[in-house]
Amino acid sequence: MAEAYNQLAAFSWLPPREVIPKSKAAALKALEINDQLADAHAALGYASIIYDWDWPAAKKHYERALALTPSSTQWSYSLYFATLDRWNEALAEDKHALDLDPLSLMTNFRMGRDLYMARRFDEAIDLFQKMLEMDPGSPIAHFHLGLAYAAKGMYREALSELETYSALTRRSPLALAYLGNILARSGERSRALQVLKELKAVSKQKYTYSLGFARIYAGLGDKEQAFAWLERGYEERSAMLYFLKVDPIWDPLRSDPRFNDLLRRIGLPP
Repeated sequence: MAEAYNQLAAFSWLPPREVIPKSKAAALKALEINDQLADAHAALGYASIIYDWDWPAAKKHYERALALTPSSTQWSYSLYFATLDRWNEALAEDKHALDLDPLSLMTNFRMGRDLYMARRFDEAIDLFQKMLEMDPGSPIAHFHLGLAYAAKGMYREALSELETYSALTRRSPLALAYLGNILARSGERSRALQVLKELKAVSKQKYTYSLGFARIYAGLGDKEQAFAWLERGYEERSAMLYFLKVDPIWDPLRSDPRFNDLLRRIGLPP
């Protein structure tokens, strides 16, 4: 239950302030029943990163989980290192998990995600293509393959993957945000603005995370709106802020002093 709540926040389906307290309550209840449950410690570690922005607490929980089940691939300590830009350690954790379970889609996804964030785009593309050979309908593989293509300026391929992801997730807010960003970066400004309009319409019907708007405005080159929406994301404790330090999509904003100030406020060194 704790992990389910975490993922609802991580993929921006529900407001973090609504679901992460429930996640932590469920994990603590599990530990009351059995304090040797590694998965409960890992869930608390994950919540510490994506919601509390408490990296020392996350480290403590992940190390406890690792001590209890050193061979587990159900959760990954790599996220902790990745958010801090410590790629040797993050990728070493990913490789260890892959060695234990090379056919796990989730383990392959984590490695590919971290390769993308570490800006090893060609390796990320190879891995996500391998994931699609294993499961052609994998939404997260299409999604991250599209991001890696976009990072290399391969916008036609990127948009094809993001359109597939959008269809698989019924044009979710997450899909629209990245579609809008990549359309803007590829020079298709009018289409990007149309996606932005669509995302605003969706936001009137259901929860729509603020970082989605920030991503589109960053792609459009509108720094003022991008930072305004990042600030809203900070106020709502958007789960995706934990990758702010390393995500290539924020590169157009990094030279602005407001960016380092935001990193500082969520506990990440510039």
